[in-house]
Amino acid sequence: MLMLENYCTIAHIFKDEKSFASSLKGITPTLKRVAEDSTAKINPAGKPLCLRPKQHSALIVPILLNGTSPILIQYSHTSFSDPPLIHRHDVPAKSLKSMIEHAEISEISGDGLVMLPFQIIEPGVYKLERVVDKTGNDVRIHHSEVIVVDCPFAEISSFNVEESHFCQGETDALKISVKGVPPLHLTYTQNVNGKATTIPIDNIEPDKFALGDVGGLREHVMKKEGDYSFAQSHAVTLTYPLPLDSVGLWRYILTDVRDAMGNVVEFEDTPSGYSITVHETPKVNLRGCSEDNPLKVLKGRDANLNFNIQTSEPGPFDVTLSYTPPDSSDTAVIDTHRLNHKRDSLSVTEAGVYAIVSMSSRYCPGEVLTPQSCLVITPPEPTLQIEWSTLKDHCSGTVGVTADLTFIGEPPFHLSYRTLSKETNQHEMKRIRVDRIRHQLDPNSRGHIDTNSMLWMT
Repeated sequence: MLMLENYCTIAHIFKDEKSFASSLKGITPTLKRVAEDSTAKINPAGKPLCLRPKQHSALIVPILLNGTSPILIQYSHTSFSDPPLIHRHDVPAKSLKSMIEHAEISEISGDGLVMLPFQIIEPGVYKLERVVDKTGNDVRIHHSEVIVVDCPFAEISSFNVEESHFCQGETDALKISVKGVPPLHLTYTQNVNGKATTIPIDNIEPDKFALGDVGGLREHVMKKEGDYSFAQSHAVTLTYPLPLDSVGLWRYILTDVRDAMGNVVEFEDTPSGYSITVHETPKVNLRGCSEDNPLKVLKGRDANLNFNIQTSEPGPFDVTLSYTPPDSSDTAVIDTHRLNHKRDSLSVTEAGVYAIVSMSSRYCPGEVLTPQSCLVITPPEPTLQIEWSTLKDHCSGTVGVTADLTFIGEPPFHLSYRTLSKETNQHEMKRIRVDRIRHQLDPNSRGHIDTNSMLWMT
């Protein structure tokens, strides 16, 4: 069938066919032979299409042909820029031959449906301009264009890029970077110690963005004819503060992202996520010592300053102490000591006041509880005064002695002494505990010694 191009558009403005024919004098009409039953459709299913970033292979878009085998396919490519750039191309003969060789042919006998794989390597609007079959006839084109955009992209991270450890009570800043044709829709999962919560974010778009689609149906409204700038990708960064009130492992995993064109990218196979560990705040106080309950250290010896560290965190722990000597107006000496384990203690040899200034675990500063100060004293060295008293009998005279002992120091005292009997000339060592500062020793009550006995304290 021969068809005069644009005949219906032009002829109706003339009163009759004769006046229309006279108006064609001097004009060579363009005639196309159109195959009556042959049709061509690009992307016949109307699926949303997109190109992934750094996609290594071409995107295959189907062209459905009905009852024809093409010898020519012409198409145009329009960019999303404003003003748009339009380029027209013929599919090279070699590429067309390959398309035909890899075409999918309907298994239903006689329906003549053929699906050609059309390769696309860059975003834009692709429009079938002309398809010619092997008989030389033009094929009717239906659904002649397809919009191919950049696939939506999303990434979840933190503004604290160098930190993955936080302390309980701190706040992190979650950063979600999204790119695609707005408005975008995103879903991610927050998992805290195995408890997962799915969080959707809708209508993600840049500030002052003019929405270019109607009712979310992708029936896009152009600012002007041929303007496809609404399909441009936009980058948006979202920030969400995260109050870290629970100790443990926090994980944020992207589920999917969807653009305004209906393209969906899921992250199940290639999870994109962000993880942090929240540590508890350690607590510390002194154990077994305070200013009211001093720690005693003998001269020339040492004693252990014990800490009560409350945390499930492993060591090491850094404890900062101040030391003030007794009866001193000097400035306190401050020093930091490392404890590898919670049960470690600190050896001290000098009397004075030791106070916890601060402590920290590997990741978090700690809280200092009471008692935080310890008074360390050095007891005076023990000494002994002895007063001997003779025991007399009215009949027998002197029958023995008693020793009145006066101790100087802090009880209890441990007294060692040796007795020597003149009658047997035998020595005997004895050791007693004395809980008071005064004690009376009656050696003769033991039945062995007399006033020649010797006595001393160790």
